[in-house]
Amino acid sequence: WRLMPNILAIPSMAVLKDQNEQLRHAQECLEQANHNLEQKVKQRTESLQHLANTDQLTQVKNRRAILDSLETEFKRMERHPNNLSLLMLDIDHFKAVNDEYGHLEGDKVLVNVAQIITKTCRQTDAVGRYGGEEFLIMLPETSVQDAKELAERIRIAIKGCETKSESPLTCSIGVSSLTKGKTILDLIKNADDRVYKAKDLGRNQVVYSD
Repeated sequence: WRLMPNILAIPSMAVLKDQNEQLRHAQECLEQANHNLEQKVKQRTESLQHLANTDQLTQVKNRRAILDSLETEFKRMERHPNNLSLLMLDIDHFKAVNDEYGHLEGDKVLVNVAQIITKTCRQTDAVGRYGGEEFLIMLPETSVQDAKELAERIRIAIKGCETKSESPLTCSIGVSSLTKGKTILDLIKNADDRVYKAKDLGRNQVVYSD
């Protein structure tokens, strides 16, 4: 038998150009789809992190998140020594608000107080709900004197907060500043002790020394 060579059909340049364009377009679509997916995953992750770190009522940091922030700042200070102060704020007679006007009004008070604190503080500060009607305010690179002045501004702003009660809303604030050899737990305990002292002295005041 006589062998006949197979005839190969070679596509024209126009066909090759069209196929290359289709491939390029498909690649662009795939890259865009991957980018969109990555963005959705990133947004979902950020949303989950926000939910995990945020007090759902007041929208400030929850207890775990504010303590994590304190721990992170403490470690940073070990590498780069600086001032670190802490405010602990307790709303005065908060139980009476709940008992007399209901928990919805109590929730409203908590939200308003959280907003006042956040607006009064700097962006570099961290605000968290420590529990119930207590808030922690972490103040990086802040001396005890500056922390006291900020605490007074917060106290005055909260006193002007409107509620259903005829009596003005007030708070007691303890100020603590980290000193050499002290821990985060010491910082929190000192602030807590000073809140109790403020309560003993009649409430609606800032205490920054034992």
